[in-house]
Amino acid sequence: MGMNIEAKMHVEKGLYLQLDTGISIYLSLIHLILAMIHFELSALSEAQTCARSALLSSQQSNEKYYEAPSLIWLGRILNKADPSKFDEARNCIVQGIEICDKLRIQPFSSIGHFMLGELHSIAHQRIKAIGHLKKAGRLFQEMRMGYWLAKTQEILDRL
Repeated sequence: MGMNIEAKMHVEKGLYLQLDTGISIYLSLIHLILAMIHFELSALSEAQTCARSALLSSQQSNEKYYEAPSLIWLGRILNKADPSKFDEARNCIVQGIEICDKLRIQPFSSIGHFMLGELHSIAHQRIKAIGHLKKAGRLFQEMRMGYWLAKTQEILDRL
């Protein structure tokens, strides 16, 4: 947790510097990274605010490359914060995956499938969860994304 707090402090400092200079390029990425950090710190309200800021910034700057993971992470955060928002969360993740697939961004697409599998596992939709997790696992293995492959296997082992 200490490293996450330190990371948050450094990313926030970068955000303030960027806002002070008025440079908007990669602003969506900084908001997305903050959303991820807040998620890991279980500060879900802040994570959701940052993910929405990342999404809005990416759309305003026409940064589709960051719009996709912003949608995917927003979906993950929404579901963790309030499982009753399953449909909204699922739609965000699916929309993010569709953008990834259109742009051929396989690493983000595979993370989207992981998060969709995670969402379905939380909702006790075992068959759907396994399908997305196995697809994510194959892609992670092909791309040698060991961290995500291990996380995928953890969920599959619990199912």
